[in-house]
Amino acid sequence: MLGTLPSKYLKWVSKTLRARDYEEWAKLADEVLQVPVYKDRLEWELAEKILTGDDCINKTCSTRNLVSDLLDVSVRFGWDNDDKWLE
Repeated sequence: MLGTLPSKYLKWVSKTLRARDYEEWAKLADEVLQVPVYKDRLEWELAEKILTGDDCINKTCSTRNLVSDLLDVSVRFGWDNDDKWLE
């Protein structure tokens, strides 16, 4: 059920709620963030931010940084960057 929550919120719960009655919620958030399917979701969210430019809202972005970020994501996903269009 926690896996349906936004990743930004789960990361906040995991990082912030580490005291008393809320410790159990932080541990549950940690578990969800480690599930392979949810980890895949986090990777795709990162790729979407880079491709849509949403990642540039919080930091200064240049074309060079965007290309580098996109290349990093493509390597993680195993995309074939040498694939050429057939003419």
